[in-house]
Amino acid sequence: MRLFWRVYLVKLLLFILTATRTCPQGNSKLLTSKQMSSNEFNRLTTEKVQSLRRALKRNRLEDWFLKNLLHSEDEQIVFSPGWHNCTVERANTTNRFLHVITRSLQGQNINTVIMGGSISAGGGLSNGKGDFRGLYHRVLAQWWQETVFPITGSKMILHNLAVGGTSSNFFTFCYRTLLDPTTSIDIALLDFTVNDYVQFRNSKFPMALPLEQLTREILRMEQESAPLLIFVNFVQGSKRTPICNNLENNGQTALSNKYGVTSVSLKNFLCSNTGFKKSPYSREMFASDGTHASIYAHWKIALMLINYFRKTMLKVLDRINERPANEIREQISLTSQKGSLDSPICPERLHGYKLPDAVFPHNRIVKFYDKPLCFTEITPHGTANGMLHQSLKVQEVENVGFKVMPKQFINQTPQKSRSDAFGGWRTKSSNSWLKLSFFLPVMTEQCLPKLNGTLFRNVAIAIRTGGEGATASVWLDNFGSNAVSINAHAPFGQTKLIMIAKNVTSGHHVVCLRKITSGTFILSGVMAGPSYN
Repeated sequence: MRLFWRVYLVKLLLFILTATRTCPQGNSKLLTSKQMSSNEFNRLTTEKVQSLRRALKRNRLEDWFLKNLLHSEDEQIVFSPGWHNCTVERANTTNRFLHVITRSLQGQNINTVIMGGSISAGGGLSNGKGDFRGLYHRVLAQWWQETVFPITGSKMILHNLAVGGTSSNFFTFCYRTLLDPTTSIDIALLDFTVNDYVQFRNSKFPMALPLEQLTREILRMEQESAPLLIFVNFVQGSKRTPICNNLENNGQTALSNKYGVTSVSLKNFLCSNTGFKKSPYSREMFASDGTHASIYAHWKIALMLINYFRKTMLKVLDRINERPANEIREQISLTSQKGSLDSPICPERLHGYKLPDAVFPHNRIVKFYDKPLCFTEITPHGTANGMLHQSLKVQEVENVGFKVMPKQFINQTPQKSRSDAFGGWRTKSSNSWLKLSFFLPVMTEQCLPKLNGTLFRNVAIAIRTGGEGATASVWLDNFGSNAVSINAHAPFGQTKLIMIAKNVTSGHHVVCLRKITSGTFILSGVMAGPSYN
């Protein structure tokens, strides 16, 4: 009789999920309750739940990790004291995990999207002791394939969008341009602690403001899939010594608290409260270049993620077995987050989904519900132009001295090459001149900010910086008097976004660019939308 009621509750859980989610996932579809046969209902069985629980409990996590990844002499580096204290769990993330676990029990694949810079792209692993197979997200996926997939038939599908030298503001505009339009996000791993700190520490706005914009954009745009977000926090090195000041203590922790985002971090392991290195293995946490994370640092982050996934999955499976159906229903509700709507005038635009009030005042003012538009030649997909899904169409109108450059891999070495690359219009010639046209469509939403009764967007461009970077003057349309001076010089390659015009109306527009100093200037993208910094 107890078995009967357990099966009944599990079927009820599946029925609730099918009633609240109809978005296709990859090549498989979640059927509605009317379409689903009794066989489909039986895919989520008590036996499967129990089998997965046993698999998660059967082997010690350390045993799996050492068996699959480590040599004996490395054990003390990864399993030294304190590794398990570097994960800060948040209730909202754990609640959203219920969607992931339930879908995996249905045999559906889990789309895990990685956004970040060179560390997530494999920076530092090209030379010396390192292997791209040891990237933290690949290790996480390997654990999933070996532990979860054999029982549920659910694979973890990785979509690595990371690009070296690129910060969160670029992804706010362009992450959907880099991702297949049919892919819904189940898990988003955000690795911006180092890059955002480096790029925005001298900015006039709060360092974590762009990351909040990206966080809100993902939660807003992907509300159908209700993705769980995790902040992945590495530590930058200087000659293999940790730089302990980063985005975590400059606003990101406030974002974690406000939006309920779980975080994993190397900072507590490598740094004390006074900022000095704490771990005797800190030098081993950095690659041979002295700056990027080593294979051990990736393994350590992967271990934190795996441990968090494993513990949370066991909690969820216990809920399925023990909690009443009405409590399970509350856990999977898309409206379970607390907070006020972005716009109380038009709540229907968010389909009942509630975002909390923004941490930073700037993001409280920006109430923009139209999707960002992006044209970019910066890509995680190497030279495969077909992998980009441009939402903004850009055409060359006039060109003096600029050349369209082929995609250039970032930090390519003879031993190994990463897949992230950049292209665009490049010039070294003096007095080079470029005009690009684009069209901003009329916004379809009714609840949008207005300026003098007119709907508007803001426009930005993306450039790649470098040691020989030049300065250019850039403006929109015929407003040369409002030109923005852009310096592309930097000690290393970065993706830099600069807003060139505010309050731009729908219709045809032209970006005008003139190079004014010696050196190289590379224009790699044009964007329009709600995020301006």
